[in-house]
Amino acid sequence: MTTTSDPTKARLCKIAIVGAGSAGKTVLASQLSALLDIPVTHLDALRYGTDWNLILEDEFAARQREAVAAEQWITDGNCLASLPIGAAAADTVIVVDPPPLVCLWGHPAAPLALLRRTARRRRFRPCHLDLPPIRELVSAPVPGVHRRARAARHGGSPDHPPPGRAVRRPTRWQEGWPMIDLSRYASDPAFAVTWIGIDFEGSTPAGFPEPIEVGAVLLRPVGARLVEVSRLEALMRPPAHAPVTAYQTGSTTAMFADRPPAATVLADFDATLNAPPYVTVAHQAVQPARTDRRPDTREAVNVADRIRIAIAQTHVAADPAANGTAIRAAMRQAADGGARLVHFAEGALSGYAGAAKPHYAGWHIDWAPVAEQLAVTMALAGELGVWVVVGGNHRLTGDHWPHNSLWVINDSGDLVDRYDKRLLSHNEISGFYTPGEHVCTFAVDGFTFGCLLCIEVNFPELWMQQADLGVDCVLFSSFSEDPIFEIIARGHAATTGRWVSMAVPAQCAPAASSALIGPHGYLLRRAKSDGPDVVCVDLDRTDADLDIALNKARPWRAAARAGDIYATRRVTDARSLDRTHP
Repeated sequence: MTTTSDPTKARLCKIAIVGAGSAGKTVLASQLSALLDIPVTHLDALRYGTDWNLILEDEFAARQREAVAAEQWITDGNCLASLPIGAAAADTVIVVDPPPLVCLWGHPAAPLALLRRTARRRRFRPCHLDLPPIRELVSAPVPGVHRRARAARHGGSPDHPPPGRAVRRPTRWQEGWPMIDLSRYASDPAFAVTWIGIDFEGSTPAGFPEPIEVGAVLLRPVGARLVEVSRLEALMRPPAHAPVTAYQTGSTTAMFADRPPAATVLADFDATLNAPPYVTVAHQAVQPARTDRRPDTREAVNVADRIRIAIAQTHVAADPAANGTAIRAAMRQAADGGARLVHFAEGALSGYAGAAKPHYAGWHIDWAPVAEQLAVTMALAGELGVWVVVGGNHRLTGDHWPHNSLWVINDSGDLVDRYDKRLLSHNEISGFYTPGEHVCTFAVDGFTFGCLLCIEVNFPELWMQQADLGVDCVLFSSFSEDPIFEIIARGHAATTGRWVSMAVPAQCAPAASSALIGPHGYLLRRAKSDGPDVVCVDLDRTDADLDIALNKARPWRAAARAGDIYATRRVTDARSLDRTHP
């Protein structure tokens, strides 16, 4: 406890409680409030608007200033951006800082205490837990969890890992996960625990988020891996005031009509988990839960059939710093919208030579800002847990002109691939860019994505190659004001049966704004045409409107191109061979 003003005061009047996540700040604040008869303000309650999204930092700071302007107050919570506000006004600052394992460890008699706290808080205010999916939780290095094993969506507080400390997703589910720096705990009998990853899905109607599905995976250290030993899953009937929102969950009210309420389900979980020690970690999410479901319990939509992406239409200039600021604001907006991947325009990060030829002539530019902005963007991708595909100039060595590229950043913040434009325009290849030759595809949550750039829309063979590679969605980035590009892209989408995400800069939007094109060739969603925008939209394999395109036209055309279905039906007929007589 640190007293920051007159130590001779008869009593404490203005108390700021800060510290680790799940360390007991709220409990301590409530107890002090009762003891001293001072009202308590939980900072989490100030951080959210009526739509259950984080408010802007300036508004949050204003709310906090109002709270600490009173004669007596207690606050609890963490946010480095506003911490000085409370600290400056407080006469006492209490730092709660137990070891990380204490924060993670559930009470021996109630291993799901953290989970129950999560569900209980939802009715009154947004749960302040925002932990990663199960696959991330169980592979997180304990010494580096930064107070809690989670990938933060809004960095900057002790509850959010700093850049470079993002939790990484393992790539192998059934075979176990590599353990990272867990040997000291696995070999110590005091820490021979079962790790429990818990994933919620919420109904999230306006104002009343409630859990409707929960899944848990139990893992034990076996050699150098964490291996699954059991799993639990259940649907929960939400209360009457919180009906299921099908848009958010893909579920229907009928699925939950005969299900028990959350209190019953969580009590059953407690009864099932009766052999501690456990380390329990809870995860709250409004997007579909990422727990794998056994076929016999799979009553909700298959999450492998749907993914949400965001198409970001930012203003692109020759200033990488300005571009980077716009990109990261769009990333945060996309992450708040539940997107797993964010797609940007050609040149979005570095600027594009075709739009500013004098600036890039001879490439006598400072490349350091490009590298700096890319690094910061990668770090934010890891913090938010989203994939990012963003355009930029990739510097080569010596006097070689750069590539016109799309950088592919995964949800751990790693640069995992890069697409370099292969078919350049006359202007590009005559004075600005070096052509690439690498074909770039990558998978996210069961969907395969490919990349193409600008005038490559005019080459059908590139789009057929994407189809042959099994691409589900082509990420088509452009810096063009020619509306014919959209028309051609819609044709490719329809003939190949693929989604096409078309991302253009905000300054090109009046001619043809960014859009998602469905496998049937029709627009599914379009960004506004008068400035920056971010649109979040689902690629949904179960969409009835896409059934013909995905499940009938696509396989039929593949068989038709292979030719076998026709070879067996051709005949030898004189009238067929004679082409000069009617």
